[in-house]
Amino acid sequence: MSTPTTATLPDAKQHPQTGPRTPEGKARSAQNARKHGLTSASPFIAPEDRPAYDELEASLRNETKAFGALEEVPFQAALANAWNLRRLTRFEAECADMKELIKLQRYRASAERCYYRAIKEIATQQAHALAAANFRAIAAVKAAKQERSVLEMSDEEFYDPEVLTYLRSLGTPEESFKRWQEEQATTKSA
Repeated sequence: MSTPTTATLPDAKQHPQTGPRTPEGKARSAQNARKHGLTSASPFIAPEDRPAYDELEASLRNETKAFGALEEVPFQAALANAWNLRRLTRFEAECADMKELIKLQRYRASAERCYYRAIKEIATQQAHALAAANFRAIAAVKAAKQERSVLEMSDEEFYDPEVLTYLRSLGTPEESFKRWQEEQATTKSA
């Protein structure tokens, strides 16, 4: 039921604005509350920073050799956090407020953890892919060398050198399990 005051208001007052309607207006409005963009879901890239971002992406992709959908997700996380770490350096240099500086340092610690976790995940995925490829190659070698038992082959003959290095770095299963437990303990305490 309308009151006499609302019934006499002009139509413009009865129907307030509903916000931007065009895609450009919506994009501009979405940035209204942004201060630095360090906690946004996607990395904030100013138009003048686009070449630097593209260079960082190409360099990081070249160094990590990320390939496939499983490696793309941690790669994008590493890229976003690497970009934020670059931006944080600039923000920290310009910051005069101690309270804001402490907040920026927390953002830096979080970005560093996420960056290194993503890089580690890419390396793990690549190691698993390499091991799987080598095990497929081993099965082919077994089929091709029926005259010689695979059990008679040395580790150097049996494994690809990169896989052999990786397997030796893991140590015994007990050592590998102990390292995993220590990683879990530090993750929970952090």
